Amino acid sequence: MGKRGKDEHNVRKKQEKYLAELERWSRKQIIYITNHEIRSFLFRNKVIDPHEFIALKNYYDKYSKFPRTVFNLVIQKNIIPKEVLDHCQKTFLQINPEITSPIPCLKEFINFLKLRKYSPRTQKNYLSTLKIMHRWHIQKKLLISRLTESEIQNYFLYLIETRNISTSYLNVLRSALIIYYGDILRKFPLIQNIKNFKHRPSLPVVLTKEDIIKILNSISNIKHRLIIALMYSSGLRISEMTTLKVKDIDFSSLTIVVRRGKGDKDRMTIFSEKLVERLKFQTRNLLPTDYVFGSSFKTGSPLSKRSIQYIFQRALIASRIQKKATPHDLRHSFATHLLESGTDIRLIQNLLGHSDIRTTTIYTKVSRPSLKGIRSPL
Repeated sequence: MGKRGKDEHNVRKKQEKYLAELERWSRKQIIYITNHEIRSFLFRNKVIDPHEFIALKNYYDKYSKFPRTVFNLVIQKNIIPKEVLDHCQKTFLQINPEITSPIPCLKEFINFLKLRKYSPRTQKNYLSTLKIMHRWHIQKKLLISRLTESEIQNYFLYLIETRNISTSYLNVLRSALIIYYGDILRKFPLIQNIKNFKHRPSLPVVLTKEDIIKILNSISNIKHRLIIALMYSSGLRISEMTTLKVKDIDFSSLTIVVRRGKGDKDRMTIFSEKLVERLKFQTRNLLPTDYVFGSSFKTGSPLSKRSIQYIFQRALIASRIQKKATPHDLRHSFATHLLESGTDIRLIQNLLGHSDIRTTTIYTKVSRPSLKGIRSPL
């Protein structure tokens, strides 16, 4: 191994060391760690470690989907002395402070989203993708409102070829730019040649009934176990779970009213009879308008989505299940298991709130009974 290879190996070793320490400190996987938590970790000893700082920033810049703004804010405030940074840059990659500049017509863009009554999550996603694109071009000393058609296309190529960004993200960015360039700046020709990106079809991750039992048994906290069990038994999305209110649960008919779900639609779904007593105990002192699972830190607020993700990931690790599952896969498992038990697919479509039956038919491809009748020719 040459000198350059040894240097790269040492950099990776140090990086792995700091990443492992960050995960231990936060008790979270890297993908779930927030900017605020990264900042708290860097300042946990009151004095920031430049080697640690640059190693983490190098990781997020190079291997994560997008750089974390917290690192640039620390540099801008001159918390790390320049001479220390210069010394550290002999080992780690160079850091260029982000040039700050507001997005032109940003207020008009936000107001447009509100007037069109886009959901808060859609507004957040559109704004986030636009800000990331803006920061990337500002570092190249380009203003987002003055980009040419080729520069916009080059940014998409960068996301596809260098960052390997998902099709979903590309379509969110495209939708945001249609509004920004088309409706706000009146420059629609700049993006008219960027067509909708085709999704690569993929099968959902489905947990077996044995997997579900293992996950539930690995959760010692009664409230946390109830959250995961209810998500599985009703097919609720994580956002629907956090906004579930006491008045939406009908214990006599074992049904739940999902209000303003995805697409701003209401629907009804079911839940297991086994959860009735636990749910009644959970809601015993709550008003009908209260959230079933409220925040422990802020009275009157729902439990955060991040908390549910954290609960599920810890349970998945503790149960030693090797599948790369997320809380949303509880919904996939709910639909697949109903299909396997003989439930009509139209009823499953209504329970899930799918507008198109083709969305629901994906579960026929992962249903085990549909494969049992086929025998391998070998």
